[in-house]
Amino acid sequence: MPDGSALVPAKPISVANNLLNSLFRTVEVTLGSTTLPCSQNANPYVQYLYSLLSYGDTAQKTLLQSSLWYRDVAGNFDSVLAADNPNDGFNDRGAWVMGGSVDLAGPLQIDIAKMARLLPHRLNMTIRLFRTSPQFVVLADETDNEKLYKVSINQAELWVRRVSRRRSTLTGGKYIG
Repeated sequence: MPDGSALVPAKPISVANNLLNSLFRTVEVTLGSTTLPCSQNANPYVQYLYSLLSYGDTAQKTLLQSSLWYRDVAGNFDSVLAADNPNDGFNDRGAWVMGGSVDLAGPLQIDIAKMARLLPHRLNMTIRLFRTSPQFVVLADETDNEKLYKVSINQAELWVRRVSRRRSTLTGGKYIG
């Protein structure tokens, strides 16, 4: 709800797996005046596969849950909207969003963030995040008028580490809107 209170839908509702990264269809990075190539509209799929294949079971059950990652049960992806849903991942994510506001945290899985080398001094870097449609993020029965449901971002912070010769500092950008 707009005030952060709990939802009371007529039928089960949940969100896409790895919600933090599923919120953005494209992550565009610009270094100086050069835009790095990115896979347009594929960010949620890339993030999902990266989380599925790169993290072990322990990390998926602890660390990744801060971005609302809950492993879906194989073979039950199509039964997500059933009343007695056998997909535990759908149910776990739904329990979080039904409670109202959810705090999410996690890394951006973009190539530039995985580099071992540092960027040159005074090189401007711009990161632009483009939102996904609410129909992609919210999993609701079509008869329950899913257009009523959408995920809103109340506050977002991006933390970047800047290294100087003397010390390492952590700086952050903040969006409130």
